[in-house]
Amino acid sequence: MGTWQGKANREWGTTASWIKGDGQYAVLHPCGGELTVTLCATPIEAKAAKASRCGGRCAVSRHTVTDLGDTFLEAAQAVVLTQPEQSKSDIANACPSSAP
Repeated sequence: MGTWQGKANREWGTTASWIKGDGQYAVLHPCGGELTVTLCATPIEAKAAKASRCGGRCAVSRHTVTDLGDTFLEAAQAVVLTQPEQSKSDIANACPSSAP
């Protein structure tokens, strides 16, 4: 699965000025024309980081928290739930019509 830092780098590495920390909860700070990301180990740490000013041109109201674990879970479910392609005849044979 990789590290949280690796997941954050894949998500925001090309747009973020920096990504620091190594936790499951990413606090996004899109302030002053740049994005910075702080990774926190617990939701409590993330809540505190979200409420903190991130710099001189900070708009705390724009800070958001993302659970990187949910992203992994959603990706895993998508893979599990994706059905192999079937031909129309295979589907028709598997589901006989209910007509008399």
